[in-house]
Amino acid sequence: GSQGFDKDGYRRQSVYAGLGFHPNENWSIRPFVHFAYEKGNMDADAFVDDKDYYYTTVFWQTGLSLQHTFDKGDLNLKYSFNPTDRHYLNDSLDGSDYAKSKYGSVTHSVDAYIHYIISPHISLLFGNSIRLEKTNQHGVNIFGPYIYKNDLSADSAQTNAMDIYGSFFLKTDNGFHLELGGRLNQHKLYGSHPVFSINPSWLINDRIKFFANIASTFSSPSLYQLYSVYGNQKLKPETGISYEGGMEALFAHQKLKLRLTAYDRNLKKVIAFQTSRYINYDHQTGYGGEAELDYAVNEKLRIKAYYAYLNGRVTAKNAGTKKDSTYNNLFKRPENAAGISIGYQLAPSFYISMDGKYTGSREDLAFINNSQQIRHLKNYIIVNLYAQYVWKTRYKLFLGLHNITDSRYTETTGFTTKRFNFETGVQWSLF
Repeated sequence: GSQGFDKDGYRRQSVYAGLGFHPNENWSIRPFVHFAYEKGNMDADAFVDDKDYYYTTVFWQTGLSLQHTFDKGDLNLKYSFNPTDRHYLNDSLDGSDYAKSKYGSVTHSVDAYIHYIISPHISLLFGNSIRLEKTNQHGVNIFGPYIYKNDLSADSAQTNAMDIYGSFFLKTDNGFHLELGGRLNQHKLYGSHPVFSINPSWLINDRIKFFANIASTFSSPSLYQLYSVYGNQKLKPETGISYEGGMEALFAHQKLKLRLTAYDRNLKKVIAFQTSRYINYDHQTGYGGEAELDYAVNEKLRIKAYYAYLNGRVTAKNAGTKKDSTYNNLFKRPENAAGISIGYQLAPSFYISMDGKYTGSREDLAFINNSQQIRHLKNYIIVNLYAQYVWKTRYKLFLGLHNITDSRYTETTGFTTKRFNFETGVQWSLF
């Protein structure tokens, strides 16, 4: 509704340039540069307006990629340099407290790898990546007679990581494929952590394919999660293992395609934001499955459908009771989701389609009045229609009708979503 909020917005200018050099047929050199400047307005908090809260962001990224090809493979080297600066100013002219802050970061990234083909059935990949990161932060807040300052130097807020990785690829004549991968993560703050992945698949008679994946994971906290005003330097990295498997099959003279997938993921020391800082949860599980169907009934009619199931739990220590509690924390992600689309070629020049999407009920985590609140979001159905007419192959008239039932639904607490809306236009192909 109308709550007197001002119309916040932003303006962004960006430019990107890249060049490609080929000294000979085996070498490729590609330098690039990307620059962006953004300025915008913000609010004081969730559902709290602010008339004079501004920010600016200056983003740079430049780098170089080299590639050398040879008879049995190729050699690649990529480097990027990325400095970023963000400035925030919350003036006190509208009665709010005064706050001014600056965040800066610099990232160097290098990745070098070689892909070598031993035979038509076997190939190898080996590589090494290095990442250097540092940040500096400066801020001042004035609350009435009180002045609070925070300063963080890049000398202390920095880290680096080096990863050595490799993969083995096997492809046989009977349809069996195998990829074995490994990576040794060497982090300045967290030491060495190896991870692996195993990906076998088997294609039978070009009709049925079985596939699986077993992989371990390692994810270290970002500098912001460690050193910002919400940071926690006692954070530990996330580790975990995931399992996935499924099959694809073709039926009815290859007109019907079916895909089934199931997965189970387990994480330890999950990094999450709670109240006013980043913390580690003890354990996170997530499991589910997906089914997809694609049926070309004839040359004119095609039907596609899908269904997805998702569930998961997190185990965390209750700050009050000091005991572990387990609950569903997959916020905004429904346990059940499904969809179907039907497309029909009425005539060589006229095509029409209809699709519907069902999103099941789910929970949302909202930050209201400096507190976390769990809100229940109802399920909803969206139905769309699309039609196009092609004239002389060069002109296309199209019309898309979205949410034709004018469904009212919420994806994020406090934010509106589109009701019935449409788009139409003409496309002209010059050649």
